[in-house]
Amino acid sequence: MKKNVVILTTAFQCEIFNSVLKKEEIPNLLIIYCSQLNINSWPLLKKCNNKSTLCLPKEYLTFKRARSLIKQAKTLHKDLDLEPTDTLWFANDADPFTQALYKNVGFKETRVLEDGLGAYVQPSFLAWRGGLISLLRRLKLILYLFPYYRAFYSICGNIKADFGYSYNKMAYPKIYNIKLITIEKQTIEQKVKNPAADKDIVFIGQPFIEKRRICRQKYLEHILFVKKKYANEKNKLIYRPHPGESTDTLSYLESNGIIVNYESGISAEEYIYSSGNNLIIAGIASTSLIYVRNMENVEKVISTRIPNVRGLELHYTALARLGVEVIPPLSH
Repeated sequence: MKKNVVILTTAFQCEIFNSVLKKEEIPNLLIIYCSQLNINSWPLLKKCNNKSTLCLPKEYLTFKRARSLIKQAKTLHKDLDLEPTDTLWFANDADPFTQALYKNVGFKETRVLEDGLGAYVQPSFLAWRGGLISLLRRLKLILYLFPYYRAFYSICGNIKADFGYSYNKMAYPKIYNIKLITIEKQTIEQKVKNPAADKDIVFIGQPFIEKRRICRQKYLEHILFVKKKYANEKNKLIYRPHPGESTDTLSYLESNGIIVNYESGISAEEYIYSSGNNLIIAGIASTSLIYVRNMENVEKVISTRIPNVRGLELHYTALARLGVEVIPPLSH
């Protein structure tokens, strides 16, 4: 019997596929998921009896780690009895394991899941968006995964998909030969110990320091810029951290007067949805900015532009197209 094989490597991918399952009944489902994920947090994924774990490297991809991913792809291909006639569901087609499994099995039908803001970015030639450095990184990936890397198309990467699933109909711009299916994003009110009060500013964090895309002083400057621009004696700025941010980063922000909300187990959207009214939501290029824009208790959503950071300008363009106010750099 034909199988529906889905690869899930992040919590967001689990969330959106759980939303797909609310909309469609998918027969003979087989979930391949990253071993670090608590997949039982999503009710419809928990019900699936056919699951296999995947061990992804936490560090940068090396030739040895690439060989390990290819070995996993070959093993799962054999153990799960995958066939080219099965359907592959994926979210990040630049992901090395997805590339390896796709090539190894030779799937003839694929379906792509929105993977956040990147799904709304205008694709460029072969997705080489960041100049020479980005090109060299792509060449490195091709060499490490050769002959399993299949960089022949661009959705937000390389695998051609027949159907796309997203929360917004503006996903996958300029991809005319994909059938887009929109699904509903549901935000559930949560019990929050320290909710934002009316008119507070919630800054949605991202692990830019950890990814070495910006120094921590410059990152702090942008948060303080938002605080100075929108906060006063009647309201405050609350920093809602990303799971990928380190304790060192958060301690640094707190030592410089930033209030950090550490409540775990809820998303940034759920925290905002469960807080006060007339909130101002700020961030740099967080996907959450596009999802909170239409919440009734949100007055304004802004993105603070940071110049000269590779790849961010394309994200700012996408955010503006989706209705987020992108404010000028600090020097303006």
